[in-house]
Formats: sequence, structure tokens, C-alpha cells
Amino acid sequence: MQKTPRFSRRKAIRGLAATIVVSCPEGRPLPTDSDLVALGNEFDCLAAELDRRIDNGLEIDTGFMQRFDVVEAEILSRDAKTIDGLRVKARAACWALLGDFEDRNQGTLSTRMAMSIIRDLVRSFDPQSERPGAVKNLIGKATSGA
Repeated sequence: MQKTPRFSRRKAIRGLAATIVVSCPEGRPLPTDSDLVALGNEFDCLAAELDRRIDNGLEIDTGFMQRFDVVEAEILSRDAKTIDGLRVKARAACWALLGDFEDRNQGTLSTRMAMSIIRDLVRSFDPQSERPGAVKNLIGKATSGA
């Protein structure tokens, strides 16, 4: 009795990777965003620490904010070449919006389109970053004195 070949994700990924490499023009290596992804990981850690310090009423020293600003500037200055690089930028923008995309359909077409791209990337790849109603809740806490 002959065995039927089994399909595995590993074989499918290997085949896909081979197809991509073969289809890359002139044998050039595929672009990577490893530096941008590393910066994104650092940004995520710094943003989480900043949130923690704010939530707990802790001091935010100048050195910490300078590092945060440097990482932000580095992310902004680099061109994303892959979906992973775009995800880094989308997560940073999402964090800046408190994870809340509600009522962000105002402004120019370019602003609305940029917000739509960010929202799509976050919802597709990093849905845990989205926090609907976060701005409204923050305003409610601030006005109620909580």
C-alpha cells in the first residue's frame, strides 16, 4: 500500500520562499527591515515603560525622553521596505493615538487615507494594540476628577 504524501506548513512555506527568491529580479536579495524592526521593538518597550510611569505617577527623566525621541526619529527617517517595517510604523502611530481610531475620519483626504492604512495594518497584524474608546474614557476620567 502506497502512502499518500502529507501536506505540511513547513513544506508550503519552503516552497513559497523558494518561489519568492526565484522571482526576485537579477538575483538581488529580498529587502529587509531588520534595523527598523529592532527600533520598533525598542519603541514598544519604551512606550510601555512610559505608559507605566505615567499610570503610576512616576518620574519621567530627561534621559528617558531623549532616548524615546531618538528612537521615534529613527523610525520616522527610515523607509519601510516590508510589511514588518510598515507594522512598526503603524504600531507607533497607533500608540500615539492611544490605540483609538474612533472619530479619526476628519481632516484632509491624505490624513484620512493615512489613518485608514494604519488602522488596516493594526487590525490585520497587531489587533491587541487597538483600544476603541480610549480617548473618550481618558476625557471622561479627566473631567470627572478620577
